[in-house]
Amino acid sequence: MNTAGGIADGHAGSNGVTNSALYAKKHSYPWVDVGQLKEYTKIRNEYPHAKYEYGMSYNGHLRPAFFNGWNRGTRVSLLPIYPQNDSPQNLIFATTVWSINVDGAAADTWWHRWVSLWVPN
Repeated sequence: MNTAGGIADGHAGSNGVTNSALYAKKHSYPWVDVGQLKEYTKIRNEYPHAKYEYGMSYNGHLRPAFFNGWNRGTRVSLLPIYPQNDSPQNLIFATTVWSINVDGAAADTWWHRWVSLWVPN
């Protein structure tokens, strides 16, 4: 059992590390609350994507939000994708996605989905 960093009951990964250095730096600009997702059309006119980065709060964390279109509608995904699940043996990388005006959904309604990159057997 690896005891690096005083973690006597942790399980070492393949490289033996159970505790690693953590770093932080200040953001260039602080996040500013500009409204709700349902106000996106108004917000994007006042805060155009070419000049502003968007972010959203989800599960208690403020994350960068990526907006894109594909044929019809708008999709919003949170970055970065991150490991999800409560068991270290069953972690999968996933993110949350909102979409509006896409096929198979009611018009002008934001839909929320959780999207994984891999689904275990």
